[in-house]
Amino acid sequence: MRMIDPILKITSHPFFLGPVPVGSNLELPTRLPFELGIHPKYAMPVLILTDEIRHALAAAYSLGSMLSTPLGESFLSNERMSEVLGRLLSIYDGNVEKVKFLEIGCGSGALLNELKVRGAEVMGVEIGPQGQEGARKYGIKVIDKPLESAAITERFDCIYSYACLEHIVELDKFFAASRKCLKENGLFFHVVPYSELQFSVGYIDHLVHEHVNYFTTQNGVRLFELQGFRSGQACTSSAGNELYLWGYYDSSALPVWPGDDIRLVQAESRKLKEYSDKITERTERIITALKNMDSIGFYAGGFEYSYYLKEVGNVRYFDGDSFKQGQSWLFGLPAIESPEVLRANPLDDLIVCKDHYFDAILQFLSREIRIPSSIRVHKLGDLGV
Repeated sequence: MRMIDPILKITSHPFFLGPVPVGSNLELPTRLPFELGIHPKYAMPVLILTDEIRHALAAAYSLGSMLSTPLGESFLSNERMSEVLGRLLSIYDGNVEKVKFLEIGCGSGALLNELKVRGAEVMGVEIGPQGQEGARKYGIKVIDKPLESAAITERFDCIYSYACLEHIVELDKFFAASRKCLKENGLFFHVVPYSELQFSVGYIDHLVHEHVNYFTTQNGVRLFELQGFRSGQACTSSAGNELYLWGYYDSSALPVWPGDDIRLVQAESRKLKEYSDKITERTERIITALKNMDSIGFYAGGFEYSYYLKEVGNVRYFDGDSFKQGQSWLFGLPAIESPEVLRANPLDDLIVCKDHYFDAILQFLSREIRIPSSIRVHKLGDLGV
């Protein structure tokens, strides 16, 4: 395989594992270099993996690292699970009785259980320890190996995943294993972060070392189609930050790679260069705006900018997800607070880091939490304009 040339380069970027207990020392790096290039086979942006990153990722997964709240563990994760479940059910006209599902990266098994109680036959694959916890809780078979080494001999009507495909280093092996496990015309359905949205605005919060592959509507559907999953389709989630990709297995199709057409690789390279330039410009503007504020609070993230705000005294972190409260985004940062404490302990400026949820979060903060009107609430994207 041809070498991957770095296009987007960040010298020091947070090695984010999801929220961690305050004061914990997992003996993992807190920052690592980060570079993206275009994969010569997949014709899409991928993380350039070094030995240091590989070792850190292996250690993180062994600890059960999960970047976001597991499905079924909080109000927001229940909403996401309901939306994914609704999309799957709609494809099967609401009836999944006797349909055989295999979930890749099933986590604690909450989504599999929702299908099970509707009459489906289910199995999961999860390399983290949470998989076996879910297996015991829901009475579901969960294999603790990657699909390509799980030695599964039966075939399924559907293979699906939520927030998993972006983590898989060798997609070619995963696609080959999936074809072996799918029935003819079986559904191949995956939910991934919608990179196209982030590429258009130029943020750094979309970039995490655990995300190896960066999907857009175009490169995702193209890859599925060329790998034998026909009638490829895509749509975004209701919030616009996640991408649903699906197709149907056609055993007569000869799998080929988008990168066989060098023009596709060149076109993707140009897009990634535009994103890299935009990131540099937007990050500089955001940091400048933040440094001109007195007391800062970040809502739903913001830890990506902590490295640049070392000389800023009072920086706090908030999230409405109780699963995250009391934990820390990164080792060495203060605990994530409930927004309710803002009533008694306010600050000057609160930056909402998820633009796609800004209106809903603002309504939640003003109507339900009733934060003081003196707090200026900003959308992160507005600081970069």
